[in-house]
Amino acid sequence: MSEILLGIAERYLNHHLSLAQYVGILGTYGKSPDLSKSAVTNRVSDVHEDLQVVKNMKKEYISTGSQDKMKLYELRLVESKLESELFELNDLKEYETSIFPYFETLMSINYVYTSRSYAPLDTRIKHIVATEKAVPQLINQALENLEVNLPRDKLTVGLMAIGGVLPFLKDELIGFVSNSEDDKLIQEWSDVNSKAIEAIEMFVKKLETEYMPRTKPEFAIGEKKYRNLLKHQEFIDIDLRVLEKVAKENLEANSKALQQILEANGENFMEEVKSDHPKSSELLDAASESTLRAKKFVVDTDLCSIPPGDDPVIQETPKAMQSFVFAQMNTADIAEDTGTGEAYYYVTPPNPNWDKERTDNYMKGWYYGSLDGTSIHEVWPGHHLHILHIKQQKSKIIRQLGFAITTLEGWAHYTEELAFELGYDLYDPTKFRVGQLQAALMRNCRFVASLAMHTGNMTMEQAQQLFEGKAKMGTDSAAMEARRGTIDPMYLNYTLGKLLIMKLREDYRKQCESQGKEFVLKEFHDEFLSYGASPIPLTREMMLENPGTSADYL
Repeated sequence: MSEILLGIAERYLNHHLSLAQYVGILGTYGKSPDLSKSAVTNRVSDVHEDLQVVKNMKKEYISTGSQDKMKLYELRLVESKLESELFELNDLKEYETSIFPYFETLMSINYVYTSRSYAPLDTRIKHIVATEKAVPQLINQALENLEVNLPRDKLTVGLMAIGGVLPFLKDELIGFVSNSEDDKLIQEWSDVNSKAIEAIEMFVKKLETEYMPRTKPEFAIGEKKYRNLLKHQEFIDIDLRVLEKVAKENLEANSKALQQILEANGENFMEEVKSDHPKSSELLDAASESTLRAKKFVVDTDLCSIPPGDDPVIQETPKAMQSFVFAQMNTADIAEDTGTGEAYYYVTPPNPNWDKERTDNYMKGWYYGSLDGTSIHEVWPGHHLHILHIKQQKSKIIRQLGFAITTLEGWAHYTEELAFELGYDLYDPTKFRVGQLQAALMRNCRFVASLAMHTGNMTMEQAQQLFEGKAKMGTDSAAMEARRGTIDPMYLNYTLGKLLIMKLREDYRKQCESQGKEFVLKEFHDEFLSYGASPIPLTREMMLENPGTSADYL
């Protein structure tokens, strides 16, 4: 059974190459997708076949009465991935409404090939060459597949992303490639790179002059697709009115908590908090010190085991990613052990071309209360620690496929609130609480806006007002968050994941009490993380004797 399941997983990953490359599946490096109409049709047929095999295996396994819950867990995880893929190919059809599917593997140049030393330099350059060589064909496929009338905001955000990629290909990638001593390889890359740039620039011009004038303002996916997204990707089948109620209640609770702090400390306290930030030239050093505080907090509170693994290297975010990344982890060897153990904590400084006023406003986003919360979210005990636990998982299926965004982002966001609960005091506690609440409110607004924009009547402008009013965000940042919501209906996952984990913790505590056992927070966290980042409802079934139904998840 294991070999059959691994074969199905391998086929899945070969059609989700950006994920496979990010988690470190070496056999996928340098590959790009085939998004031609015939390839999509063939993949739909193959997924149906693989899904039937998995369903038959699951049925047979259950009929044997086996007590090996992990095998059933793996089967259900693979089943969910295949069902989700069918939904994406048959119903969502992102390849018809978005340019992102055609550029995803190009981002592996930044995330993987130039940043991780998994192989000799020339091998990594060959992977870059292969990736760029596929660009003209992918663009031709995009022009064949894309709808005539694209959603305006989805196209706008896509063009912004390409705007970061082009300068990288034109001016910066040569700095990496020129380290090779193979002149023939450098020339091959140069030729391929020029053709890729030419194809992208042609594509951008076509999008701006032909597609943009025909764009439509409608972006909502509707209630049916929204519910199916949650069901297939996250194992969550909850009435959207219930979700809306939960979202608004948590938003109001956090909003009230922040307002009480501001009222208690004077009308200028928020400005005082935001003005307490490092100099832009010292941001990386400040981030490094912040991660040390975060790790000390994990050790001091013993909230979770720390598996073997290197501390991340703090680096400036690669230039091509700076327009859409504030801070981010990049960790190697998640799915396969390549022996590098590399981990990078990316931090984005202000653009050196900005004037003083814009730089100062940007740095207020890096105030120390926010900086510590960001390091907790990204590194300790957030994403980096989570990935260290995933690496300990013996199941290749979980290491390769156990990546539900609600679990990944939910855990990281949960740890921010956990730090407050456990009395984080390595920086001014009140200012840290302000940072934690402001981050929570931004995620709260995503939750509310996502539901209202895609299943209700909220406009992008109203969503922007929500972020400005409740999350205390500036106009530019609020506009970006609102625009993101038009293209990413699942950006509710941060708050939703956090609340799912908190409810699981409560239910786990009650189970311990009913069994006459002591509830130990560390044991709860360690067991939760042992299942990777698989959908939380699936993990409930492993951790609870009575996991309940969807109505019990929140």
